[in-house]
Amino acid sequence: MNQETAQAIALNVMKPKTLGLEIECYIPTASYQLIDNALQSVVPYNRERWNTTTRSYWKGIPDSSLNNAPRGYQGFEMVMPPLVPSEAFKQLEKVLEVLNRYNAKVRKCCGLHVHCDARGYTLKRMQYALNHYVKSEKAIDCLMPLTRRDNQEAMPSHKRYCKSTKEILDCAIDGGRIRQGGFLRYRKLNLTSFEKHGTLEYRHHAGTLDFGKIVAWMAFCQSSTERCRTQVPRTESYDNPMHNVLLAIKWATHNLDGSLDPVNESARVLIEYVINRMVHFGFGAKAPRIG
Repeated sequence: MNQETAQAIALNVMKPKTLGLEIECYIPTASYQLIDNALQSVVPYNRERWNTTTRSYWKGIPDSSLNNAPRGYQGFEMVMPPLVPSEAFKQLEKVLEVLNRYNAKVRKCCGLHVHCDARGYTLKRMQYALNHYVKSEKAIDCLMPLTRRDNQEAMPSHKRYCKSTKEILDCAIDGGRIRQGGFLRYRKLNLTSFEKHGTLEYRHHAGTLDFGKIVAWMAFCQSSTERCRTQVPRTESYDNPMHNVLLAIKWATHNLDGSLDPVNESARVLIEYVINRMVHFGFGAKAPRIG
């Protein structure tokens, strides 16, 4: 995916609401200062100690959860400030070019976290978001490698940072508040970020330094967030097929022959990406069809 396609997605599919992004990766220790200098030359950037404070600039922080570093590398998290999609994609491409130029790497334990602006969300809407994600989770799993589905492979239990959202469907919201704590936070959909950042955090995606994958996932997360501003019934026992998920987030309408009709060409690009990812991971039989 190039910048022109990404900008079309920002204009034609997404809303001009801010998103945040956390890119977990490993960078060569010997190149740390060179990477800092290169990043400072392309985006507002500063290297900091670990913190969860929202900045107006990109920050690079150490990530102690990434302790299985390749030799000569160290865990690193690149955190994007809140940006609207068009500007986010412009800066993201520059950041990824630097990280890839200096041979940054991702492993199975790395994640990609997207924060979506949830201003105006009520507790009822938070429950709608849970309802939507719980019934869509198996379909979304089809876009992910095995380690980001049920997290049964490659990571011991204390390292599972994107567990199923189904376990918290009826307990994340209690007594008129969003409950806090690691049990609630380390889920594919994290509501606990709302209290501090005013966002929904999507932790489902595997670590990547690929521009197209990140753009598509950011678009998917924002569209899901916007969908849940209106009612989503609680249907714990129902697993939404991806066909229905894409209808729900308004990337397509339904053709009479059972195929999807993308709402515009940018949505078609995204739906084709979804189909290709499902085929790549062996779920082609479950993939939707475009009319």
